Amino acid sequence: MQQKNTVAIVAEDQEFCRAGLSSVLRRKLGFRSVLEARSKEHLDGLMRSNPLVSLATIDLDLPGMDGPNSLRQLRGDYPAVRLAVVTSTATREVILACLAAGIHGFIPKTFQTAEICSALSFIVKGHVFVPSVLSTVDQIREVKNAVEQPLQTD
Repeated sequence: MQQKNTVAIVAEDQEFCRAGLSSVLRRKLGFRSVLEARSKEHLDGLMRSNPLVSLATIDLDLPGMDGPNSLRQLRGDYPAVRLAVVTSTATREVILACLAAGIHGFIPKTFQTAEICSALSFIVKGHVFVPSVLSTVDQIREVKNAVEQPLQTD
């Protein structure tokens, strides 16, 4: 395991989901340490105090989250950390807004464990993961445009 992939954060308010994602990150992806955040404020504190974090999974329904605005802020504050949204809200509009905010992947909670593991592995390796719900040609163009937009910070 490379040094850069030793610490991950799971930002999720549901205990069962936190435990499941933490287990996948440790057992399947080899992270030595997985920190858990129950709110956006807690996530911010963990990110600030742990410079070895290389991946953060974030639920859009996390208390204190302001959707794409919070994601954009996290990308600006922690550009080296790979951000993956893992959430139950997986509409086309939400996915595109999150991608435009600069995340590295969007994973619906409806995915099976193997699919989540595969998507997270893809993200950790430096790629952007987009669920197949955006698989038509027009939708692929929209995703490409959203991903290619420069990160805007205030």
